[in-house]
Amino acid sequence: MHKRLSPVHTVGIHSLSFLLLATALLSCSDSDQGSRTAVVSKAASDLTRNPVADAPRQAVSPTEALLAAATRGDVETVKLLLEAGVRADVRDADDATALLLAARAGHGDIVARLLDAQANIDATDRHGMTPLMAAASAGHLDVARALVGAGADLSAHDRMGLTALMWAEKNGHVQIETLLAPKGLSPENARVARLQRFLIELGHDPGPVEIGRAHV
Repeated sequence: MHKRLSPVHTVGIHSLSFLLLATALLSCSDSDQGSRTAVVSKAASDLTRNPVADAPRQAVSPTEALLAAATRGDVETVKLLLEAGVRADVRDADDATALLLAARAGHGDIVARLLDAQANIDATDRHGMTPLMAAASAGHLDVARALVGAGADLSAHDRMGLTALMWAEKNGHVQIETLLAPKGLSPENARVARLQRFLIELGHDPGPVEIGRAHV
């Protein structure tokens, strides 16, 4: 009878699987797209034949590999997959991009690589959250600073009407508030942000607020 894998062993197998897939992708030249597609298909198929009993039997696509590596902080796998031609703007089931997942997890090096690969800096998930909002909400100052420096939209708001600044205020990330406030909303809109934060804490959904021509 086979011994059941612990979570640590399972993670190790998955990491190796992603690396094997990325290596397979790189085995094809940039000019041979047909061969690359064939290698990707074979690699994904091979990953379904798990060498260890009781380990999850699940094919891993290049998209899934990039999303998982971005979330996990696996810089090497992200690098290999991007160099092999996997699109930087792949999305998960919640419509979150690899950039948003990396920003939420605080992986600044992966954020930088994805931005270099022309990832959409303001792409939103199904909740309307951008990578900057995700970083601000989670308190990742360096990631937020990098996104602001790369031109992220500070005025964008999610489906609850919250901007990145409002998320920073809501979760008490003062340094990110300082980073965003001077470059973002006007003092008038900043007051609205504080009002919205107060309403949210009371359990109300304030929704988007119109002030003159500004929409926050």
